[in-house]
Amino acid sequence: MWGCRLSAAALACVLALDNSAAFTQSQGAFLSNANKNSNFAKLPFQHASSIRTETTLFSTLEESKASSSIDTGVKSMEDYVRERGGDRPIKKVLIANNGMAATKSIMSMRQWAYMELGDERAVTFVAMATPEDLKANAEFVRLADSFVEVPAGKNLNNYANVEVITRIAQEQNVDAVWPGWGHASENPKLPNTLKEMGIKFIGPTAPVMSVLGDKIAANILAQTAQVPSIPWSGSYGGPNDGPLQAELNEEGTIPQEIFEKATCRSVEEAVEAAKRIGYENGIMIKASEGGGGKGIRFVDNEDDLKNAYIQVQNEVIGSPIFLMQLCKNARHLEVQIVGDEHGNAIALNGRDCSTQRRFQKIFEEGPPTIAKRETFKQMELAAQRLTQQIGYVGAGTVEYLYNADTDKFFFLELNPRLQVEHPVTEGITGVNLPATQLQVAMGIPLFNIPEIRRFYGKSDVYGTSPIDFIEEDYPDINSHVIAARITAENPDEGFKPTSGSIERIKFQSTSSVWGYFSVGANGGIHEFADSQFGHLFAKGATREQARKALILALKEIEVRGEIRTTVEYLVQLLETPAFIENTIDTSWLDGIIREKSVSVDMPEHLTVTSAAIFKAFQHVQDTTEEVKESFRKGQTSVSGIPSINSFNIEVAYKDIKYPFRVERIAADVYRLSCGESTIDAQVTLTAEGALLATFGGETHRIFGMDEPLGLRLVLDGNTILMPTIFDPSELRTDVTGKVVRYLQESGAAVENGQPYVEVEAMKMIMPIKATESGKIVHNLSPGSVISAGDLLATLELKDPSKVKKIVEFKGKLDVPEVSLAPDARKEIQNILNGYSGDPDATTQAAFNDLATIDDASALVSETLSEFLRVEQLFVGKLRDDVVRELTKSNSANLDVVIAENQAKLKLKNRLQLVLAMLRQVETFVDRFGVAQLPEGLMTVLAPIAALKDKDYGEVALAADDIIRLSKIRPFDDRLDELRSQLADGSSDLEKLARSPTLSAGVDLLTALFTDSDITVREAAFEVYIRRVYRAHRVLNLKVSDKGGRTTCTFTFQFADTAQSKAPVRSGILSVVPSIAGLKSDLAAILDDLSQAVGERPTYVDGSPLNMVHVAVSDLEGTSPQELSSLFKTMMGSLKAHLAPRLLKLRVDEVEVKLRVKSKDAEGNDVIQNVRLVASSMDGEWLKANAYLEVPNPITGVTTEFCLMDDSGNANMCMLDPYGTSNIVQTKRAVARRVGSTYAYDFLGLMEVGLFGEWEEYISQLPEGSNVKMPFDLFEARELIEDTDGHLAPGSRPVGTNKVGMVSWLVNMKSPEYPEGREIVVTANDVTVQSGSFGVEEDEHYYKASVYARERKIPRIYIACNAGARIGLVDELKEKLQIKFVDASNPSKGFEYLYLTDEDYQNLPQGTVIANKVSEGWALTDVIGTKHGIGVENLQGSGKIAGETSQAYDEIFTLSYVTGRSVGIGAYLVRLGQRVIQMKNGPIILTGYSALNKLLGRDVYTSQDQLGGPQIMYPNGVAHDIVEDDQGGVAAILKWLSCVPRKVGELPACRLSGDPIDRPVAFRPTPTPYDPRNMLAGTTDAAGFFDTGSFKEYLSGWGKSVVIGRGRLGGIPMGAIAVETRLVDKVIPADPADPNSREAILPQAGQVLFPDSSYKVAQALRDFDKEGLPVMIFANWRGFSGGSRDMAGEILKFGAMIVDALREYSNPVYMYIPPHGELRGGSWVVVDPTINEDKMEMYADFDARGGILEPAGITEIKFRFPDQVKVMHRLDSELKLLDQELDMAELEEDRAAIKKQISAREESLKPVYLQAATEFADLHDKTGRMKAKGVIREAVAWESSREYFFWRAKRRMFEDDYVSQLKAGDSTLNRTSALEVLKSLYSGDWEDNKAVGTWYETSSEVINEKVKSVKAKGVQARISALQKELDSLEFM
Repeated sequence: MWGCRLSAAALACVLALDNSAAFTQSQGAFLSNANKNSNFAKLPFQHASSIRTETTLFSTLEESKASSSIDTGVKSMEDYVRERGGDRPIKKVLIANNGMAATKSIMSMRQWAYMELGDERAVTFVAMATPEDLKANAEFVRLADSFVEVPAGKNLNNYANVEVITRIAQEQNVDAVWPGWGHASENPKLPNTLKEMGIKFIGPTAPVMSVLGDKIAANILAQTAQVPSIPWSGSYGGPNDGPLQAELNEEGTIPQEIFEKATCRSVEEAVEAAKRIGYENGIMIKASEGGGGKGIRFVDNEDDLKNAYIQVQNEVIGSPIFLMQLCKNARHLEVQIVGDEHGNAIALNGRDCSTQRRFQKIFEEGPPTIAKRETFKQMELAAQRLTQQIGYVGAGTVEYLYNADTDKFFFLELNPRLQVEHPVTEGITGVNLPATQLQVAMGIPLFNIPEIRRFYGKSDVYGTSPIDFIEEDYPDINSHVIAARITAENPDEGFKPTSGSIERIKFQSTSSVWGYFSVGANGGIHEFADSQFGHLFAKGATREQARKALILALKEIEVRGEIRTTVEYLVQLLETPAFIENTIDTSWLDGIIREKSVSVDMPEHLTVTSAAIFKAFQHVQDTTEEVKESFRKGQTSVSGIPSINSFNIEVAYKDIKYPFRVERIAADVYRLSCGESTIDAQVTLTAEGALLATFGGETHRIFGMDEPLGLRLVLDGNTILMPTIFDPSELRTDVTGKVVRYLQESGAAVENGQPYVEVEAMKMIMPIKATESGKIVHNLSPGSVISAGDLLATLELKDPSKVKKIVEFKGKLDVPEVSLAPDARKEIQNILNGYSGDPDATTQAAFNDLATIDDASALVSETLSEFLRVEQLFVGKLRDDVVRELTKSNSANLDVVIAENQAKLKLKNRLQLVLAMLRQVETFVDRFGVAQLPEGLMTVLAPIAALKDKDYGEVALAADDIIRLSKIRPFDDRLDELRSQLADGSSDLEKLARSPTLSAGVDLLTALFTDSDITVREAAFEVYIRRVYRAHRVLNLKVSDKGGRTTCTFTFQFADTAQSKAPVRSGILSVVPSIAGLKSDLAAILDDLSQAVGERPTYVDGSPLNMVHVAVSDLEGTSPQELSSLFKTMMGSLKAHLAPRLLKLRVDEVEVKLRVKSKDAEGNDVIQNVRLVASSMDGEWLKANAYLEVPNPITGVTTEFCLMDDSGNANMCMLDPYGTSNIVQTKRAVARRVGSTYAYDFLGLMEVGLFGEWEEYISQLPEGSNVKMPFDLFEARELIEDTDGHLAPGSRPVGTNKVGMVSWLVNMKSPEYPEGREIVVTANDVTVQSGSFGVEEDEHYYKASVYARERKIPRIYIACNAGARIGLVDELKEKLQIKFVDASNPSKGFEYLYLTDEDYQNLPQGTVIANKVSEGWALTDVIGTKHGIGVENLQGSGKIAGETSQAYDEIFTLSYVTGRSVGIGAYLVRLGQRVIQMKNGPIILTGYSALNKLLGRDVYTSQDQLGGPQIMYPNGVAHDIVEDDQGGVAAILKWLSCVPRKVGELPACRLSGDPIDRPVAFRPTPTPYDPRNMLAGTTDAAGFFDTGSFKEYLSGWGKSVVIGRGRLGGIPMGAIAVETRLVDKVIPADPADPNSREAILPQAGQVLFPDSSYKVAQALRDFDKEGLPVMIFANWRGFSGGSRDMAGEILKFGAMIVDALREYSNPVYMYIPPHGELRGGSWVVVDPTINEDKMEMYADFDARGGILEPAGITEIKFRFPDQVKVMHRLDSELKLLDQELDMAELEEDRAAIKKQISAREESLKPVYLQAATEFADLHDKTGRMKAKGVIREAVAWESSREYFFWRAKRRMFEDDYVSQLKAGDSTLNRTSALEVLKSLYSGDWEDNKAVGTWYETSSEVINEKVKSVKAKGVQARISALQKELDSLEFM
C-alpha cells in the first residue's frame, strides 16, 4: 500500500510492494493533488524580480529548522557531493521549461533532496513563467521557489529563446539550468552559452547534442556503428552509393557535406528522395529538430508529400528535414540511457511506446514485454556502446523500431534529453531520473549514485565500488508500469488540441496508480502550451494488473473546464482486444481513429434528457445571477424572475431537435415536458460542481460545458459532444490559434472533406477540412488570430439540397416517467414560495391525513402566516421601492430578494391556495364536530380579512365570512337565550351588561323593549342602558311604566374623572309607539327628565350634561313623505360626519325598505312599500331619493317605482330604479380595473373632500370665531355641446355620454370663498374606448379649456387615458384579397392587396384609393369613412397640446393623474405643469409591453417602471404623490385653496387660528438642520407659516431646495427654502440596459445644483401664475461649478432663476434667515434689482452676505504677512524682540532673535488667523448690508412672521390698487401710482400694519380715487385720439 508521511514541507510516500521501495520513493512527490495538502503547497512564492539568492519560502523553512532542537539528520549538499565523488555542488537551478516538464522536475529533485539530504530545500528552483502560464494558474509556478516573468507568445519568445534563458540564469545567479524536453532542450547554443558563463547545463555537451540530438546525424552515426537502419534519405550517397558514413571532425561533429547529403532542403529534393526510397510502405517526412509529434508527417503519394513537406517546414521552422521509409507492423521500443562524465553508460531498461497517433505517444509501458529478453538486451548494449563512443553525458533515449514477427529492430533516433514518459522507467527501476541528471551534472559517477546501485542489486547502496555496466546485468524486473498521457485534445475530432480554462481536476492516487498534472484548479491550457497537462502511471505485478488499475483510475478522473480530454477514449482503447493481447503496432491507433471503430455510446434519450437537465439548471443559475447583478447595480426590475422558474430550452442531437418546456415545482425539482413525455428531475449540485440528477427511477452524474461549437456533456463519466446546429455554408474553426494560409483562392471550388485552410494551434500546423462542397469565400486573412467557433470562410453550396434537415421530436421519450412530487405539506410550501403547483389538489391531499382540528388549524395558520409575511412586504408600497429596500437590507444574500419577489409574482396561484385553505376551514365545524374555531386560527384570519387591495378581494371576503359566521348564531336562538337570562331573577344584570359575549346581542335588547313579560322588558332596559353607558359610572337606574310608556331614568358620571369632581348627569330612555306618539309624548318625556334632574345644573361650561333616548316601536301613521324628508336629513348628517369611513368602505348606495300603513284613495287602510335609496349613480355622492312601490294587484309583485319629489308627489315612475345603476356600476368596474375611479364619481369625491376641508378649517379656528359650514357646498353642472357646438352647462343621465371626455362647471363654497367659486373640471372617461383621444375628445377638451380661459377660472384636468386613438377600417378586413407572387408557395411573398370588383363597387365613395388590375382593384391608400382612426387624431393632439400650454400661461391649471396617462395624455399633464400623481397612476409615452416587444425581451414588468412615482417624482414632473383618488381630490382642493377665484384677483385668504403676532419658535442653527422645520415648525416649536398650513411640493426632485405653499396669517404664499444638509441625487438604473447602474450623487447643502436651480425657476413660474406672493429664505453659498455640473447646464438653469424673477408679477420677499448666508453668484440671481417693483431683500441680524466666505477672503486679502504685521503692532513680546533685533549688531545675535520672532509668530498664528477671519466676517454682517442699501430692512427671525404678514397684506392691497391706477392712466408708473395712494393717507407711510389696515378699511375712498384717475385717463386718451384723428389727411 501507499503510506504517506509529512515532514516539514515535503510529502514522501513509500510503497511496500516486493522490491519496489526505491521506485515508490522516487514517485511519491508526483501526487500533485495530495501535494495541495502539504505545507509547501500553501506557502506563497515571490516574483524573482524582487529576490536574488533566497526566496521568502526558503528563508521561512530555514528559520523553522534553525529554531528546532531536534536532530533532523540534515546533510549539506557539499558533503553529499564530496562523499559521492562529485566535484560541483548545485544548489540553485533554473528550470528552463514549463508545463509537465517543469512540474515533474521540481517535484522529483525536491523529493530526492529530502530523501537523501533531509532538506527538500537543499536545491532551490527558479521558474520561467509567461503571462499565459500565470493566467492559467500553472502548477510549476506554484511549486517553484520563485519565478521570472518572460515574454508571452510562442516559445521562441521564452522557453526556446537561448538569450532569454541565459540572461535569466546569469541574473538569478543559478548554478545550473535544467532544460527538460522540447523548447531549447536540444539547442546546442544553450549549453555553449552557459559554459561560457560558468553555469552548468544539466544535459549533454553541445557537440554531442548537435550530433545525436539531430535525427539526421543520429542515423548517420547509427549506420557508422553498424546499427540496423531502415531505408531513408541517408541510405544513399555514401561509399558505392550506399549508406552515408560519419567521419567525425575535430569539433566532434559530422562534416557538413555528409550531413547535407541526408537532408532534403526543398520540395524537389524531397520528391527525388522519396522516389529512391519508394512509396510502397509509405514515407515519413521528419524535421530533425522536431519531437513530441511535431514536425512529422506520413505520406504515400507525391501530391501529399508536397503539402506535408510545407507543413513540417512551418511546424519546426529552420530545421533540416529528412525522409524515412515507414516501417510497417513495427513496435516503437526505447532504451533509457544515462552517461556520466567518467565514461560510464547505463541502460535503465526501456519502454514500449507503440500506441501512437500521428506519431504522438498515447500509452507508454515498461518493460517492453513484446521483445524477447535476449533481443532487448542487444538493444540495450547497442545503445550503451553508442553512448560511450560519443562521450554522451546525461539522460537520453535510443529509439528503435521492432518487428515482432521477425524479431528484428532498426535504429530510429537518439533523443539527447529526458522524455516525458521517463516516469515509466522510474517506476520499474526505482531510479529518480531528474535527480540522477542532477547528480551526474555534479560530477558524481553513475556507480556512486545510491538508486543505481540499488537497481543493480548492490547491498551497499551507499558504497563506491565501480560497476561495469556493459558486462554486469541488473536483476530481472518483476513489475509492469503502463502510463497514459492526459491531453487537452478532442478525440471526436481527430485529437485536435483544445485550449481554455480548467476549473477542477479530480484525481485520487491509489496503491497502484499515481500521477501528476501541470495545472491546478482554476488553471488552464493556453494556445501556446503543449496539449499534455497530466500523466497517470499504473503499476502491477503483471501487464494485465497494471492495465486494469489504469482503467479504474481513468474512470474516476474528472477534468472540468473549457478543454476536451481523451480520458474516456483512453479507457475504450485499453479495453480493446488488440491492446489486451498486446498485438498492436505504431499504426494501430491511427487505424482505429480513421475507421472510428472505438467510440463511447450512451442511450440517446437519456443523453438528451440529461442535456436538458443540465441546460435547465444552467439557465436557472445564469438567470438568477443576471437578476442578482441587476439588483447590485441598483436596478429594480423583476422581469427576469419568472423566467427562472418557467422557460423553454432546446436540445439538438443527431439531427433531431428536442424542445423542452421546463417548470420548477420546487427549488430542486424540474418538470420537463417534451412531446408526449413529462419527466420530473430532482437536481443537486455537488461540492465539486457536478449535478446529481434523479429521474426515471435512476440517479445520474451530469456535468456540462457550453463551447462555441456546442454542449460538451459528461454523463456518468462519458463525454458526449452535442454540436450546435450551424449553417452548412459557414466554415468555422473548432480550435484556438491563428490562420497560417488558405489552400485555395477565394472564389475557388472546394470539395467536401478537402482541406481548405491551415491553422496553427498548440505549436502544430493542422488542416481544417470543408464540410460541404461549393465555392469558398475567405472571411479572414493569413495571420489572423482565431478562437473556437470563429467564421473562417463561407461556401456557396454546390448542392443546397444536401443540407441536413433538422426534424422536431414528436412522441414519447424512452425515459420512465417517475413523479417526484413532494409530500403535500412540502408542496404547499413550494406554492407559497412561488413555484408551480395545483393549489386545490395539493390542499385536498394535505388535509386527507389530518385527523384533529389542532393539526388542521396549525396547517392553515402556517400557510396563511407565510402568505401574509410576503404580502405585508408589498402592501401599500410600490414594487420598485420594495425591491430597493429588500436589496439594501439583503445585500449579502440577494437570493432573499429573488425569493420574496418570486412569491409575489405568483400571487394568483398563492391566492388560490389560500382560498382552498379557507374552503377547508369552512368544513371544520362539521368535520371535527366543534362549536368554535381555535383562537389561534381566528387570529391569523383577521389580517387576511383586513387586506384592502383589489387583488385580495376574494380571500378577504372569504376570511371575513368565516370570522362573522363563527360568531353568529341563529337570531331566534340568541333572542331566546337573552330572554331567559333577563327573566332569570338571579341574573347579575350589571355583569351581563359588561359581558363580552353580549356584544353581538345588544341589538336584541331593543327587540325585548316591548316584550309581554314586564320582567324581561324592564331587565332589557336596564341592561341596554348599562351596556351603552359601560364607559361611564352609572349611579342609579330605575325602570317604570308611565302612562303606557316604559321609561328608564338613570344618573351617571364620567368614569375617567374623580367621583367628587365629576358632575352628576341624568338620562332617560322612553319607548313611544309611533311617530305620532312621539309628538304627543315628547313633552311628557322632557318633563320626566326635568323631574329626574331636579335642581342640578343642566349645563357646565356651555356643554349639556343630560341625555334623552327615544325609541319608536311602530311607524304606523308615518307618511312616506315624512320618511323621505327624514331620510334625506339623516343622509346629510351621515355624509357630513362619516364621509371618510363611507368612502373607505366604498359605499356607493344605501337602501332602506319600509312597510308603512297609510290610506288609499278611498280612505281604506293599506300597507305602502317605501324604498329609500341614497345613491352615487348620477355622480353626486349618496344623493337621497324615495320611491313608492306599485305592486301588481293580482301577483303582489312590484311593477313600478315612482320617484317622490319634495312635495311628496310621485308622478315620475319607472320599471326599474336600478337601470342606470347597472350601467354605471359596469362603468365603475371598468374604471376600477385600470386603477381609477369612474369620471362622474369624482364629483362625489370632491364634495366629500370639501366637507373635510371645511371641518379641518373650522377645527383650527379659535373658539368664538362663529364660522359655520354653509349649506349646499357643492354644485356641478355638466358642460354639454349646444346646437351651435359650444359648451354650456346642462344635464343628462350619467353614463350616456358617447365621447370619452367629460367636463363640468363646478361651483363650490370653500373656506376662502364661502360665497362660492367656479372651476372647470375636465376628465377622461376611461370607460369609453379606454379613455383614448379621438377627434371628438380633442374637441371637447379644447372647448372646455377655452371655456375656463375665457372666464379666467381654474381648470382641473383628471387624466386617465390610453393616448391617441388608433384604428383601422374594420369593414375592409373581410373583403381583403392578397396577390401572391406564387400562389402555391405563399412564403415567396406577395405583390399587392386588392379588392374584387364587386366589393370595390359596393364601398362608399372615397373609402379607398385603388388601381384597376386583372383581379379587381389593387389598393394604394385606405381612407375609410369614419373620422378619428388615424393621423387625424394626432392633429387633434397637437391642437390640445397647444391649448394646454396657453392655458398654463393664462389661468391656473392643475392635472391629477389616476390609473394611467399615456402619450398625448402624458404631454397634457406636463404642459399643464402642475401635476398630482396617484401612486398607481403612471405617466408614460409607450406601454411596457410594447417596449418589451421593441427590445425583444421582457425588460419591464409594469407601467410604473416607466412613469410611476419612482420616476416622475424624482424628475420633477409630479409635484405631489397621493395614495388614492380620495387623496388626489383632497390634494386638488388643498392646492386650489391657495389660488385666487379668478386670474388677477387678490390671493385666496382665509381666517387663521394661528396668532400672527406669535414669535417664530423654531430657530435655525449654525449646524445643518431640516429647513422644513423652519417653515412648518415641529411639535414643540412653531415655524414661520400658520400651523398646519405648509405643504411641500416637488420634494422628490432637486432635493437641495425645498418648495411649498403655506399661509401666513391666512394669506397664501409660495415658499422656497434651502437644504443645509447633504442630500443624495439618485439616478435610477435603466432596466433596458443590463449594464446600467443606479448612481447616487451627493449634493452639498447651501449650494445650487442644476436640478435645484431649475426647480427654483419652475416654482417661481408656478407661484406667479397662481398669483402668490413668495418668500425665498435665501441661504446659498453659491453654485456648484464642478465639471459634472457645468456639463449639466448649471449656467443655463441658474440663468432661468433670473428670468423667472424678472418676469414675476407678484411680491417676492428675499429673507436671509439666522445663520444663513448669501454669497457670490447665488446673490446675483436673486438680487432685488432684477425686478425692483416686486422684489425686496431682508435679513436676520445673524445673517451674512458677501462675495466669498470669510476664510476665503482672508486667504486673498488678509494673508499671513498681513497678519504678521498686526502681530508686530499689537504683541508686546514681538515689539520687544523687534527692538532687540534693531539693536543687535552681531549676525549670530540677529539670527537668534529672528528665530525667537519666528517661534512667537508661529505660536500666535492660530489666534490671529481667527481674528483676521472675524475681521472679514464683520464685512458680511447685516449692518453693512443695510448701510449699503442691498437689503430693505433687518428683521429679527422671532418677529419675522408678524413683520412679513403686515408687509404682505399691505403689498397685496397696494399692488392691486397700483395695477388699477396704471390701467386707468397709462402714464403712471409704480412710483407715481404710489404717490397717488400716499396722497390719500395721512399717517406713517412706512408703518406696514397701519397702511395695510388703512387699505383694508378705506377701500371706498381709494376706489373713488381710482375711478377719478381712470376717468381722467380715459379723457386723456380720447383727447389724444382726437388729435391723432385730426392730424390725418383724407384723400
